[in-house]
Amino acid sequence: NTYNFNFYSINVDGTKLWQFDGGTGFYSSPAIDPDGIIYVGSWDGKFYAFNPDGKVNWSVTANPLSDINSSPAVGSNGVIYVGCKNGVFYGLQSPEIEDEDREDWAFVTGDAIVDSSPAIDANGTIYFGSRDNNIYAVNPGNMNLAESEWPMFRKMPDHNAMASNITIPDIISTFPVDISIDVSVGVSQI
Repeated sequence: NTYNFNFYSINVDGTKLWQFDGGTGFYSSPAIDPDGIIYVGSWDGKFYAFNPDGKVNWSVTANPLSDINSSPAVGSNGVIYVGCKNGVFYGLQSPEIEDEDREDWAFVTGDAIVDSSPAIDANGTIYFGSRDNNIYAVNPGNMNLAESEWPMFRKMPDHNAMASNITIPDIISTFPVDISIDVSVGVSQI
């Protein structure tokens, strides 16, 4: 029962398909694009793109170097969105994309940590939180969630059908209010 810092791909029957030694380990959940490429960040500041067979397709290193604990989200435009503890939210593409067609970008938040996993809505707006007490809504234009088996944390926008028909307002408060409410949670044995 020791933590071995590896990233694993597991078959449906529970057997190991492949593993990758990630140095300092992985904290985030992976995302998968329509071509089966698997994306995940690591504690050593590297963001990996794995082929379905476990070989590294490409990787980038956060600058400044910092943990990538956010689970990525894959856009229909081929850009992968992920936050980093260095306070930067990244839009990344494969190095194979030619320079004039690249859509890489970085959005700097007001604090040194971005841990939340991004969500992409039906209009292509990307939502993520930061420890600067803000929720950000960024829309790079002409993009939706990728149509793949697992494009973002908890799979799809409804996050396993736990929420539906939710309307997000056009304006989101950037200064959350701390409201103390007594909540009683009961647990019963089934």
